[in-house]
Amino acid sequence: MLEKLFSRYKIAYIAGLVYILPIIIAGRMFNDDIGRATEGYTKWGVNGRPLSDWIMEGLSFGFPISNLSPFTIIIALLITVLCGALLAEHFGVEDKAKRNILALSFIISPFYLENLSYQFDSLPMALSLLFASLAFTIQGKFRPLAGCAFGTVLLIGTMCLYQPSINIYIILVCFAAILAGVNSESGILITALYRAISLLVAQVIYSLAIVPAFIEGDYNTNHSIMITEKPDPVGLLFSNIQAFYDRVSNSLDTTACVIAVALVVLLSLIWMKSLFTRNTNKNKLNFALDKLTILIALPVIFICIAGPLLLLYKPVTNPRVLLGVNAIVFIGVFCATYLLSRYWKYLMIVPMVYAFSLSAVYGNASTMQKRLDEFRAAAIAKDINNINMPFKNLVFIGMPEISKVSNKYADNFPVIRQLITPSIRENWVFANYFMRQYGVYLNYIHISKGRTTRDSLCKQGGFIANDDYFIMHNSDTVIIDFTKCKDSN
Repeated sequence: MLEKLFSRYKIAYIAGLVYILPIIIAGRMFNDDIGRATEGYTKWGVNGRPLSDWIMEGLSFGFPISNLSPFTIIIALLITVLCGALLAEHFGVEDKAKRNILALSFIISPFYLENLSYQFDSLPMALSLLFASLAFTIQGKFRPLAGCAFGTVLLIGTMCLYQPSINIYIILVCFAAILAGVNSESGILITALYRAISLLVAQVIYSLAIVPAFIEGDYNTNHSIMITEKPDPVGLLFSNIQAFYDRVSNSLDTTACVIAVALVVLLSLIWMKSLFTRNTNKNKLNFALDKLTILIALPVIFICIAGPLLLLYKPVTNPRVLLGVNAIVFIGVFCATYLLSRYWKYLMIVPMVYAFSLSAVYGNASTMQKRLDEFRAAAIAKDINNINMPFKNLVFIGMPEISKVSNKYADNFPVIRQLITPSIRENWVFANYFMRQYGVYLNYIHISKGRTTRDSLCKQGGFIANDDYFIMHNSDTVIIDFTKCKDSN
């Protein structure tokens, strides 16, 4: 089976490797990579992802873990294409061009570029997509209860690798219901219920067994609190919807908007076809329930861009959590190949060219940001060493500008501003880890204490100034202020 999935999809794998080449060439450590490369820790388990810990420790042959990039990124890419191949096989796509485009479409979400950028975390994230895809495809190969059990195990594994990948499963279940309606199948509600039971049981086991056993630390516990535990949960829900909407809408340029609208239209057309196609079920109640299942499937698909994250008090909204977009792109492309049998190839030209162009631009922007981060860190290290005092703490205030090249590219591709962030910035412990590569081993302290110290020093004067930042200090803390005291009290 595995040999078949590789031999039938060679074009997709090769194209995928070309797609991530700019990220590999850039070689920029992304966010958490900095801490893991510097200190060798894992710390996925404390975020409820113990399977990620075990896999990366195993690949590093023990602890501390090693940076295995670019192999982790390459394997992550191949696994993600494999997910697309599994789904193309599941939906019975035989045409060579169609199945390879479908397999490739699973990786071209602009937000997935962030996931593929992680030199450590890209592999566990990709494996979570594989587990979610297998949980969906495997259930049809067994009797209902057995399939439900296998699906539950795989979904627990999915959450133990990366929780947002659950959205992939939900979207695929909804799309399968829509497609079953198009094909005049019956028992749509029953099939969806078995798959929903798998998810529900997996969620209960994960919440009762994994969460209390592994999740710890203020950051992880704060991001696990449900909106129902707080006053005004409805208001918080709408606030979360707005936050995710802003994240997506601020990432789309005109071309991306046109592509997104086209995908939505195609998916809506196949949904309406499903609603108005009569199936083989002669029982009127069962027929009505099947149609009701199809009716709610489309809105659920779009809700699952964020999915269960909408129910958290402080959800992470970074591009990496928007894995539901991967599935939506896949099913949108499937709809194009299904509805436009003659013209679908022409329709694919623009999104594919756009995706590869964005990857190249992102890779080049990452390279320029890497150079700027290194230049800035070297300058800061030199300034601190010139002061020649035994400091204990290092605090960064403000957000420095991203590279001019990145800003320029972001005019055409706004998602670049979501994907490119400086390695040195305020209230970010990894900035201190980054400075350790330049011989500066100073402790991180909370931003509230750092700002109080900065405000006092701004009033005293006597700081070192340059075009990029002010550097000031007391006996034990050195402060790098990118705001140049402009927001001090």
